[in-house]
Amino acid sequence: MVDADRSYMRHPMNIPIQYTIEDQQVGNPSLRNISKGGLCFRSDEKIPVGSNINVAINVGDVSAEVKGVVAWIVKKGLFYEVGVKFDETSDVFHFRLIEQLCSIAHYRQEILEKEGRDLTNEEAACEWISKYAATFPEV
Repeated sequence: MVDADRSYMRHPMNIPIQYTIEDQQVGNPSLRNISKGGLCFRSDEKIPVGSNINVAINVGDVSAEVKGVVAWIVKKGLFYEVGVKFDETSDVFHFRLIEQLCSIAHYRQEILEKEGRDLTNEEAACEWISKYAATFPEV
């Protein structure tokens, strides 16, 4: 979905992430969505806007980390939705890796729900690559 005031398409996700602020691990929230420009996650903690943040996403044995700045925060019931704008120096490769990791994790969950097959991360990655890697959108 593309919002009229957003520059990039958001990819909905529900994947555990880890983040650190000033080299201190703060929490293990759930990624809500990701785009080329940033990401959104749910947190139990209120994080000050403008905070420098490192976000790590791990799927199986593969992980990626991006740097960013907390751009916005909104209270949603018992938690906060936190918007992170990627650091200008973040490598496009890291974004692509995260996007692909999230797609593989989503594929694994989808196969479990639709077909009842509980794939390992490696099996899901192999299947996803054979089915979708060639048509994965360019940056």
